[in-house]
Amino acid sequence: GAGVAVKQLSWHNFDGARGAKATAFEQAKYLITRWSTGRFELSLSYPGYSTGCDKTPHLDSLDEAKAAAQVHYEKRIRSALSPAPVSVAEAAHWTPEQMLDACEAWMEAKQGMHEKVSENVADVRAALRALAGEDG
Repeated sequence: GAGVAVKQLSWHNFDGARGAKATAFEQAKYLITRWSTGRFELSLSYPGYSTGCDKTPHLDSLDEAKAAAQVHYEKRIRSALSPAPVSVAEAAHWTPEQMLDACEAWMEAKQGMHEKVSENVADVRAALRALAGEDG
């Protein structure tokens, strides 16, 4: 199984550094607007409609707002994915690292479970590396 990554949003600044927009999907766009306070608001924009983005507070910089949009975008994309079935024969050739990656992906797909057990996965990774004679 090949890993999957969510593409970075492609931003287009406007009015100098007063704002930016990026297409999320179809006609939906992330829109960042600088307010008179100097802070930036992140919203989702659809033709004829705009809404705040997960109650994101106003952010201190354009880059911070872009990063928040990327996190939101990846969360939405990943929430629609599920792990593809893997045959026993294919899984038998996985390294321990690949097995742990698959476990983490499964936990992430279960929303909320990832945070609860990510420390345990890190401990298991460290133990497997130690057994294999690897550092770090």
